[in-house]
Amino acid sequence: TLTLVLVACAARVCAMSSNAERVERIQKPSWLSPLLSVRVVAVCAVGIASLTTLFGPGMGALAWDRYLRCSSNLRDLSAKLVGNQEESQDRYLEETIREHTRLATELLEQIIVYDPNNARVHSRLAGRYLQRFEIETAGQENKMPVEWIRDAAIRSNFESREAMLFWLSRAYGEQAKLLIEAHAHARRAVELGPLQGEAYVYLERLAMLEPKSSQAVETLVDQALLVRPYDGGVLFDAGRHLYMAGASEEAILHWRESLRRPGSHRNKLVAMVAGALPAKKFIDDLQPDRSALELSIRQYQIRNHDEDLRALAEFSLEEARQAELAAEESPHKLAYRWRQTSSILRSIKEYEVASQCAKRAALLSPYDFHVRHELAAALYHAERFAEADPHLRWCLARRPDKKHLQIWLTDATKQRTQVSRYKTASLRRKTSLSTSPPQDGISAGAPSRSTAQGASTRFSETQTR
Repeated sequence: TLTLVLVACAARVCAMSSNAERVERIQKPSWLSPLLSVRVVAVCAVGIASLTTLFGPGMGALAWDRYLRCSSNLRDLSAKLVGNQEESQDRYLEETIREHTRLATELLEQIIVYDPNNARVHSRLAGRYLQRFEIETAGQENKMPVEWIRDAAIRSNFESREAMLFWLSRAYGEQAKLLIEAHAHARRAVELGPLQGEAYVYLERLAMLEPKSSQAVETLVDQALLVRPYDGGVLFDAGRHLYMAGASEEAILHWRESLRRPGSHRNKLVAMVAGALPAKKFIDDLQPDRSALELSIRQYQIRNHDEDLRALAEFSLEEARQAELAAEESPHKLAYRWRQTSSILRSIKEYEVASQCAKRAALLSPYDFHVRHELAAALYHAERFAEADPHLRWCLARRPDKKHLQIWLTDATKQRTQVSRYKTASLRRKTSLSTSPPQDGISAGAPSRSTAQGASTRFSETQTR
């Protein structure tokens, strides 16, 4: 519609820029002119054809907008499942992911009804069918990745496609239909849009359903990389295919590039690689950037190995120093790096170094809540309660719903009060000793040996508490 309006404006401007006679002739057209009648009929025909053609995509666009919101929620839920130990143990989280996946599939099916020639929707729908298959077969005894199912089917050398489908239905029941639907939509996506790189990846994972399955796998992977060489999801799946084929070095090269591309594939990549490699090798092989480092930190914190966390802390500290020396990033991004480093150091109980990193982050971004929260946490765990107090109060004033901040503030206030009380008592004893006259060789203001020992014992017990 916008294009048609602009074309009409351009035609009108062109007519107005000509001589006055032509302008007058355009302003006073003859409705009985045969040429004008032909133009009116042509415009009406084009308008009707446009409405007929665009009605389906227009109706499908409403469901597409809902799908995008659902996909965004699903991506956040999947990140929680991968990256947070407490939330990954939530019994409702997996069920919520299952429900969102089902809803996303239904929305894409609605779009296909209105817009059956949309290659992108066919490709997304194939991916959702595969995702549903993985979720619904997760609790079965014969659970296997789709790639293993493909290899097993290809090596079995079934006499016909029907025999292979019968084998799939006996092994997975109703879930086997999800693989068949995914294959059909992936083929349709490639037919409608040959540049849909992820569709080739889906066909590669479902190559047992192809007529020439033994030759299809390598060709499909190469085609996906040819049409989408910078797509993170395609690089991740290509690396996984190479790794399963034994080409680990080439797989790492693809994963390294994939980790630097945005998308939900990074959660899967970090969860897969970090679960199998030590942190030192993970850093050396994949060379994660700032955002990928955060994902890997969450994953290694779940494993909770001090050597892995220490390697991540050293790498993060060096990266923060280099970034600050280069002075190429904004203060906000530099503050994020220092805050991230402080968080890792706190996890391995290096509280003093963590507080220094958090202070550096606060200097760069003093009004960022997360930065000030990290500074308050580092100072509190370093038992520097007097310094932590103003930052705790600042954070609590902005987020009173954070109950742990109130607990920390109360505890820090108690510790400060006790330290101040004993400092005052010690100062009074010293003053009384210096001003009181000696009596019988013993200072009048000095406590007896037993009294001093009792006071020392009580002070030690209080400190312990």
